[in-house]
Amino acid sequence: MQETEISAAEALSLLALAETASRAQALPELAESFLHSLEELIHTPAAVLYLEAPFLPHPAFFQTGLAPEIVPEVRSQCAAHFHPTPGRATLQPVPIPLRHSEGLQLSLYPLNGPEPVPGLLGVVCPEHGADSTRVLVDKAISLLAYPLRQIIDRLDYERQINNLNIYLNVSSMIAQALDLRDALEAVLYFCMEAVSAEAASVLLLDYEKKN
Repeated sequence: MQETEISAAEALSLLALAETASRAQALPELAESFLHSLEELIHTPAAVLYLEAPFLPHPAFFQTGLAPEIVPEVRSQCAAHFHPTPGRATLQPVPIPLRHSEGLQLSLYPLNGPEPVPGLLGVVCPEHGADSTRVLVDKAISLLAYPLRQIIDRLDYERQINNLNIYLNVSSMIAQALDLRDALEAVLYFCMEAVSAEAASVLLLDYEKKN
């Protein structure tokens, strides 16, 4: 695709987007500020950010401007078209017609990088969009990459520290347990905490006991 020049106003908007994104301390804060800035930058009626990562209990979906009735459709389309393989941003964005929005389509852009792709950026635009929109979205994605990676790395580090603390606590509780029941209760409690479970059980088999 031939490079399209951007205006001075668009360059200033991109600079403001980068500054706002760099101040975000959490994923919801980053997604909200980035999507609102992108919405103003390319004059899109709606935009979405879809993220998948091993430390997230489930895929994260953030959006601005979507009508409530099409949110489930857009979320499912993001999940269906997500690929963690690096390098996909060199391909054309995936256009997806929106059934409830005549004349509009959802264009999905991979958040590309040298590491596994953490998610997708979706932009709602007319079915025949201008090249300038693609150029601005690509530049916005490149500006999002660093603050997003910083937050992802920090969350992953916090997850590892939390798991290590759980292992240490389990070992300590088992060492202090006076009987098997106390040891099992300690293990179950910390296992539930590690995976955010609401309930857990353990089954013991006595191979020496005869029926």
